[in-house]
Amino acid sequence: MLLQESPKEVISPEEDPSMVRTPDMRYIFTGKYLPTPIFHRLLAACVAHWPVAKNKKTSAHLIFCGCCVFDLDLFHRLTVYMKNHIVFARVTRMVVDEVKTPDAKLCSRVRRFITLNLAKIISYLELNLQYELQAADPPWHSDEGHDQDAPIMPEHMNYARLCVALITVCGNAL
Repeated sequence: MLLQESPKEVISPEEDPSMVRTPDMRYIFTGKYLPTPIFHRLLAACVAHWPVAKNKKTSAHLIFCGCCVFDLDLFHRLTVYMKNHIVFARVTRMVVDEVKTPDAKLCSRVRRFITLNLAKIISYLELNLQYELQAADPPWHSDEGHDQDAPIMPEHMNYARLCVALITVCGNAL
């Protein structure tokens, strides 16, 4: 429903010494096909979890067609956007002081949140879509060895579908 395209500086910002960004984390869908409702549902899950950031100059919310920026905390922002069949995510540390990089644990939590919600959305819609996660190791994979980003196998997808069915059907009965 959003018609306004994201400004170029949101997706590919210029280098700013007062900010530090992570490399883009990419969810590349095989078959070069990503239905837009999947991305919209992912954005809806992110909107429910984090507040949408505002432009500092105009106080307008930074949500556009195919892109949204979220405030993770006082120092970090998350940019999620889609191009063709790829979902991108980037964390930006807004204030560079003695800490020179975005918080690695925060980046890892963001990766897990997005990965889990993409799997839930694909399972709920009963689609047979596969994707590959490409994320530079630091800082996206720094949560003390609890990385569970292996490719989603059919048996894992069946388990996720069973869990969704149990929660929705049995939850109503209980």
